[in-house]
Formats: sequence, structure tokens, C-alpha cells
Amino acid sequence: MAALIETRTVFQEWLDFFVAKANVLRQFPTLLFQEAANQPDSSARSSSALERHRQGREKRPWLRHLNKPGTRSACLMTIDHGGLVQHCAFSPDGRRIFSASAAGTMKTWDAATGAELKAWKISSHLFSPDWRRAITLTTETARLWDAEKETELAAWKHPGSSLAAAFSADGRRVASASDDNGLIVIDGDTGRVLAALTGHAKRVTSCSFSPDGRRLVSASSDRTLKLWDVDKQVESATMRPVDNYTYIAACAFSPDGRRVVSVSGDSVLKLWDAGSGAEQAVFKGHPYQQGFAFAFSPDGRSLVSAAGDHTLKLWDTETGDEVVTLRGAGAYVRFCAFSADGKRIISAGDRALKIWDAESGAVLTTLEGHDQDVTACAVSPDGGRILSAAWGTLKVWDANVRDESTGHPEQAGKVFACAFSPDGRRIVLGSSDRTLKVWDASTATELITIRGHVAEVTACAFSPDGKRIVSGCAHETLKMWDAETGAELGAIEAPEVYARYDVSISPWGPTSGVFACAFSPDDRLVMYTSFNQTMKFWDTLDKVHVATPEEPDAKITASAFSPDGRNIASFFGLHVPPPGMNYSDSVSLGRTLKIWEASSGTEMVSVRGHEHGAQACAYSPDGTRILACHDETLKIWDARTGAEITTLRGHSSLVNACAFSPDAGSIVSGSSDGTLRLWDAQTGAELACLGHTDEVFTCTFSMDGKLIKSGSWNEIIIWDARERVEIARHILPRRIVDVSSQDGLLTAALTINGDVLILKLENVISGPPIVTAWRHPKLAFGCPLCRSWSEIPETALGAAIQCPVCAADIRLNSFTIDGDWRPIAAAWGRDPEKSQA
Repeated sequence: MAALIETRTVFQEWLDFFVAKANVLRQFPTLLFQEAANQPDSSARSSSALERHRQGREKRPWLRHLNKPGTRSACLMTIDHGGLVQHCAFSPDGRRIFSASAAGTMKTWDAATGAELKAWKISSHLFSPDWRRAITLTTETARLWDAEKETELAAWKHPGSSLAAAFSADGRRVASASDDNGLIVIDGDTGRVLAALTGHAKRVTSCSFSPDGRRLVSASSDRTLKLWDVDKQVESATMRPVDNYTYIAACAFSPDGRRVVSVSGDSVLKLWDAGSGAEQAVFKGHPYQQGFAFAFSPDGRSLVSAAGDHTLKLWDTETGDEVVTLRGAGAYVRFCAFSADGKRIISAGDRALKIWDAESGAVLTTLEGHDQDVTACAVSPDGGRILSAAWGTLKVWDANVRDESTGHPEQAGKVFACAFSPDGRRIVLGSSDRTLKVWDASTATELITIRGHVAEVTACAFSPDGKRIVSGCAHETLKMWDAETGAELGAIEAPEVYARYDVSISPWGPTSGVFACAFSPDDRLVMYTSFNQTMKFWDTLDKVHVATPEEPDAKITASAFSPDGRNIASFFGLHVPPPGMNYSDSVSLGRTLKIWEASSGTEMVSVRGHEHGAQACAYSPDGTRILACHDETLKIWDARTGAEITTLRGHSSLVNACAFSPDAGSIVSGSSDGTLRLWDAQTGAELACLGHTDEVFTCTFSMDGKLIKSGSWNEIIIWDARERVEIARHILPRRIVDVSSQDGLLTAALTINGDVLILKLENVISGPPIVTAWRHPKLAFGCPLCRSWSEIPETALGAAIQCPVCAADIRLNSFTIDGDWRPIAAAWGRDPEKSQA
């Protein structure tokens, strides 16, 4: 009997897995093994898949999620609807899911499997509780539809524009309100007009039926509420909130129909006796904010409210007292509700849902997974599931899971920046909790936590020797740290990179302060850029700012150090707002490439660049060419003279990323047209066009030149650079905002929710890294694996050799860098003082 129960449990786990991953596996069935292996270790599906891997039975390349969650996700299912989903609901029996988009597409889904049952075109302002009826509101006209048959049942006109509508609980009565100050009630089955209710002095902004459908409450800009007897077609009471100075925005009956709640435009709630219209309680506590949501508990004794102040408030409807404030709900809470037993509160704000303890106000669960703000939400009839909608997707959540554990167990706060150490063995993460964490990249375990910033950490990088870390925050400083101990080594203010006392945080993270930072190859300078697209340099030896590349009335759109660190290529764009738009909506009209001497800031070259500036740029491995992209083309420039060498054409939309191969023979580019293209770096001929499912924003070669890694909206793809075919793909549960990589086998993906995923490419053997040797004073190369430099004979160029220090296999390019390698070797050294000499 025990064995049978265990077998059933395993089968149920697999069934739950297939449902949860159906949106991925329907499109990419070959990812079954990978998706199973990346489930929590405690699950049967992960154990089965990893055992197959250990036995050598899975030979295909796949991406292992090293810091995968330790417990199952609360997300039971993801459904791809398409478009902006405005409405969603469970059927009364909980067996179906309904959704409707702004484009007028309504769909029905199987709530157990996520399978689409039916789709039809019906645009609606409101659906009946059973979704059999729909109301559309247009200028002067309201229409009632049979949602399943897509047929119009009735149409009625208002002298003014229709503003609000309501269904009774049984769906048999429909009310619409308008700016002609009146309401109309019709029969939901026949479309027959039952009542025309007038009496408000200004437009009616909201209306709601009592639970039995026999009464109606309406709210108006005349600062009154009115109660109506629908059967008798008469006004039964008028409520006047005399101390409110704004319109009444919404109203609703309590579950027992004995009371009415109203909310005014200044975020004040009031409770009224639904029989006499007498005021019973006033709930003040939210500051004036745009947006408001509220809900009664099932017994009507409590009321929860939300506004745009990141809080929910729980009120006692008997006494009018505030019971508890729930903090951290999100800036734009569009939904709040009680669980069926009244013990929990569910809220949806920004891109997350939260489940709260209704007594203590503690957060029980945070459900994160949507890439866009949640636009609609619903709770299943039994209270066990939560349905949420955002742009393009629906998600079904287990309402009883206490901790989703979407990120690494050691991860605290949202990660805004990440970078690998030069040897690829460590990764540093900058977080919203003002800390940096250094992880062992191969195990995704924490090594140290660094504290000292006064604001969110927005940028970070390792020094060339891997001994130090530089980081910038959303407020005012760059700091230098010992990468082993976390001790602070120095700090400098970042003038003009931030708006002091006005640090801005968007739903995606900070929008002011230091955007990115990087060490020069010789370790002497730190280059950092701001969110307002200015660039400055920090001399790490003298601890002062040095000359800054500038262009009057222009902003830097892309920049890169030359391989020897002596020069900087930067592209400037003149940003002006389009007609009728704000400066924040500016577009880049400048088109200047400038090459600077890094140590002095002396301008060496200035030429006309891309038509709209450059999105990304890179030096060739020998430092003789500069590659840049922005519009639909890529351009290659002579790094000494600034002369344009060639233009690469083929993309049909903006090119977002580009890179040279380590042997300088190929170029890869990624575009908003959803393609990744390979080019011959010498002739400019297109070699291949590879497809993503969405716009490509990052691409790079591995150190051995065998692999290409590219990233788009929520997927990372690994390609064979020679065969030009896909070899591995990972679909992330949410949007990617950054990808970092070092050796081609390890990847860090940063998501819009602030999670970081460490992925390791399995069943692929990394080849010898391709390295470019330096010419002066003697021919030498730097091993990227042991970080040491060795002199070599001329005959070694273009050959495969072993590093004299670590014996690792190395392949040398036939060309060289014409520069002094000793400052770089010093920067790679083990003595920090020597590296700065």
C-alpha cells in the first residue's frame, strides 16, 4: 500500500510539472530533460533527470541552473494569452479560467491543464460573474452581449457618455451609469429596461448592486451617494460626505448588504448604513494617491484598502479603527481581497502578488513572475488558487505555498548588477539592500558580503588581477573593495552622475547614479558612466578624477577601452525631445565617434559615426579596428585614423549588440528584428542568420571561439559558432535585463525582478582559449587561466601551445598587439601595490 501511495505521489509530481511547464514544453519539447533537471533537488523529476545525467545517458548539451530554488514554485501554471489582459476570473465551479484582452479577445481555459478551450472576439468593459454576459460602454451607448455566442442582446443609450456598469450577483440585472447624471437598469436575460434612475446633480462615477440584486448604490461627482430600490424604481436614501472636497470614485455593498463603503478622490473611505444612509465610520490613513482598491472580509467585519503609497490598511468596520498597516504592497495596487476564511489578504501591486496574514499584517508569500505590472487578479471559489494577469500572460498560483523561493537561498534584495572575476571563478552581485555579495560561480554559494554603500548598488566590476572590486551606487559614490576580505580600500564621489537627494527608483530598479563601471586593462583607471549618459574616469592610484571625454550638448551612447588600455573609443549622441514630447522621451540625433588618450583625455580622432549614435561598440582583438552598431547597420572603423572601413547591412531593425570573435575572423550581431547574424570580419559578407523568438539585446563569443551566447526577452541560447546551429537554450520565467559571461560555460542572467540565475553549460568541453600576443619589449602572451605572462618565440604565433606556468592549452593568433605588455602583466600580478606601480 505504501509503495502504491509513493507511486501515485510521483505520478502527481510529474503531472504538476507538465502543467507548470506546458507553456515552455509546447513550444520547445526538447527541453523536457533540462526543465526536469532544474526542478528542486527534492523533487522526483529532478532526481530522475540528474540520475540520467550522472549515468551518461543524456549526452545533449544543456544548461544547468546552479542556484535553482530549493522548494517548488508557487506558480502552478503559466498561460500565454497575448496582448494586454484586462480581465480574468475563475468559473463559479473553479474548473475553467476566463480572460479578456484589450484587443477584444476573450478566451476560456481548462483550469487544471491550461489548455485553451475556446477563443472569440468580444470587447468588454465588464463581464457577469459567470462570464456568460458582457457589457461594452461607448459614447452614449451601452451594449449587452451573450459572451459565448458573440451576439448582441440589447443596446441602450444615455444622453451622455457611459462611464460605469455593474452586474448583480446572479447576473440577471445590469446597471449602467453615465455623465448625464443618471442610471439605467435592464434585465440581463431579455435586455428589457427595468428602471431609469435620475437624481444626481453631476456625472455618476460608480454603481454596485446589493447581494440580493434588489438595491443599487451609485456614486457621483456631486459628492453624494444614492441608494435605489430597483423594484420600485425610487431613491431610498442620499448620503452626503460633507467633509470631503473631491468626487466619490467608487462604492460597494458589504457581503450582508447592511452597509455601503465609498471612497473619494482624496483616498478617504466611509462606511454607511445601507438602510438609513447614516454615516457609520470614516477611514483616513492613506495620503492622496492615484489608484485605489478595497474589499470586505467574508463576514463584513473588516475592510482592507490600498492606495499608491505602498501600503494596505486593515480596518475594523464595527469601530472604524485601523487594525494594522501592511507595508510593501507596491506602488500601484490594483487588487486586494480576503481569502474565503478571512485569515489572509491577497494583493496585487506592480509586478508582484503578496499574501498577508490578516491578523498580524506579516507577509506570508510574495509571488513574483510577471514581467509587467499585474493588470487583473482573481481568487478561486475554494480560495486555494490565485489567478493573475499581465501583458501577454496569465499565471495560476498555489495560494497555500508559504515561500516561493524564486532566487538563491543566500540572495537578499533585488540584484541590479553582476560581474565575473577575470578567471571566471567568482561573481559579484550588487543589490537593492546596499550590499555586494561575492559568490563562488561554479557552486553559486556565497563567499563574502560587502557592506558600506548608502544606496542601492547599481554597478560593479573586478580589477584585472581579481583582487579588488569597484562598485557604484544610486546615490553618490564609487567604492573600491578588497575582493577577499570585503575591506574598503577607497572611495570617491561621482559628481554630476546623479541628482543629489533625488535618487529615483523605477519598477525595474534605480534610474539615477552610476550605471556601469569598468577597470582599464592596465588597472590604472576606472571608467564609469551614469544613467544620464555622462562618462568619467577615476585614477585608482592617485584617487582623483582625471580628464573626462565630453561633447557639447551630447551624451555618450557607447564606449570601450582599447586592448592595451591606452585609448578609449566613445560614441556621442545629441539627445533632443521629439515635437510635443518631454526630454525623458528624447531620441539620439548625434553621430560622432571620438577616440581619446585615456590617461590625459586628449582627443585624438573625431569623425561622423552612425546616423543615430551607437548602441554598442568593441575593439578588435589586435586593437586596430573599432566595431559599432545602433541603427540597422554595423560599421567598422580604423582605430588609428577613424576612417570608415566597411558597413555591414542585413538587419531590418535596430542592432543592439555586437562582438568580434577571439581570432578576429568573425563578427556577431543581435538585433530587435529577432535575429542573430554572423559576418566575415574582413569582407563584411553575411555568413549566417540565426533566429530568436524575440528581439536580441546581447551576444558574445566564448574565449575559445567555438560558442556564441545570445540573449533576448526571456531566453538565452548557446550556438555552435562553426556549425552555426543552436546547441542549448534556457527559457527564463521572467524578462532578462542583463547577461554576464566569462568562459562560455558559465552564464549569469539578471532578471527584471532582481533575481540572478547562474547557468552552467553541461556536456560541452571548452576548447583552448584563443589569445593575442603582444610585441614589446619582447613577444609575450598573457594566460587568461592562471593570469601570468610568458615570453614566446616568433614561431609560436598562430600555433597551439601550452602555458609555461600552468600547462594549460592555449591557441595563439597569428597577429599581435603592437604595445608594451608589462603594465598589463603588472595589473595581473598578485601584489596590489605592484599592479598600481
